[in-house]
Amino acid sequence: MTNVLLRAALVFLFLGSLHLHAQQPPSVDAAAVLRQAAQSMGCSVLTPTTTISVAGTLHLADSVTVMPVTIQSQGERSWRSELATAKERKVTIVNNGKGQIQHADGRVQNLAENNTSHQPPMHIPCLAGLAAPPGRLTATYLRTETIAGDSLDVVKLMPSFQGPKQFADRLKLTLWISRSTGYLIKLQYLNSAEQDSNDTQTVDN
Repeated sequence: MTNVLLRAALVFLFLGSLHLHAQQPPSVDAAAVLRQAAQSMGCSVLTPTTTISVAGTLHLADSVTVMPVTIQSQGERSWRSELATAKERKVTIVNNGKGQIQHADGRVQNLAENNTSHQPPMHIPCLAGLAAPPGRLTATYLRTETIAGDSLDVVKLMPSFQGPKQFADRLKLTLWISRSTGYLIKLQYLNSAEQDSNDTQTVDN
């Protein structure tokens, strides 16, 4: 059971993928790709109240700086992380779309809701999809890529509702799923700056 939970915590897929509307070339069924991945990762053992703890390190682009991080979460709407930087240990808490950073000197910084209101905790792959109601997402098969000899199915997930394109883009997720193992190899999403919601950057995990 522990191995299954760890697999589910390190790769991303929607537990509710059966409800997705698929748009793809006739030869590839995006929803089927997601269902197979969910089965491979053991997503069925997780629930919205599952508690998961993970620990690891973050490596900056300079390839030299390494920062230890721990994350604890319950379900898809509440999580707490501790990050040890060169200057301080920072604690980030997000609960039901609202978040804050607690600094070592006692300062508390509220986080912009343009990120925390909709972004699921990416370290809980199988639960992250529950942030959107069933049937509200559209799966589109994009292409096949090869990395290190492994064929990957690339699938895009977007909200099905008709709303402002800018908001829809922030909910977009792109998944790279291994055909050989069914595991998620990479995911990509959009993050906006704390001070300016129009200042966005693409994040690759």
